[in-house]
Amino acid sequence: MADTLPADLARAPQLRRLLTPDERLLYTVRFHVLRGWGVLLAGLACVMASNWFLPALAPAVALLGLWYLPHITNEVAVTDDRLLLRVGWLKMVLEAVDDEKLVRWELSQGVISSLVNAGSVTLRIREAASTREIVLPWVAEPVTFLEALQAMQDEKYRDNQAAV
Repeated sequence: MADTLPADLARAPQLRRLLTPDERLLYTVRFHVLRGWGVLLAGLACVMASNWFLPALAPAVALLGLWYLPHITNEVAVTDDRLLLRVGWLKMVLEAVDDEKLVRWELSQGVISSLVNAGSVTLRIREAASTREIVLPWVAEPVTFLEALQAMQDEKYRDNQAAV
C-alpha cells in the first residue's frame, strides 16, 4: 500500500495507517511557517546574540525546537469520506471525523494573515447531544482547505444521490 500513496501524504506520515484502501486523499493541510512567530523571532534573536555571547546558542536551539515541534507533530488530511486529525506530541490525539459529523467550518483572517495567505480555521463537529470546536491556527492556504472540506461533503452527497 505504501507505493500507491499520493505524494501529498508524505507531509502526513502518521495518518497513513488510518487510510482505507478505497479512500482517496483530497488535501493535506500545511501550517504556515509564521505559526509561533514570537518564539521564532526570540530564537533568531538568540542566534544573533550568540555571535557575541556563545551561551546564547542554547536557548536559541531550544526556542527554535519549540517553534518547529508543532509543524512536525500536527497533521490534518481530508479524504473523500472523512477528516483525519493528529494533534499533539506528549498528549497525542488521533481522530477520524466522518463528513456527516462535520457541521460547519469558518475561516478568520486578520490583515497580516491575509497578506501571507494564512488563517485560523474553526471546525464544528457534532457530538451526541452537542457540538465541539476544533481550532486550527495559522493554516497555510486556508481557502483551499475549505474547498477540500466542501468537496468531501459534495462527494458524499453525490454518492447518496446515486444510491437512491
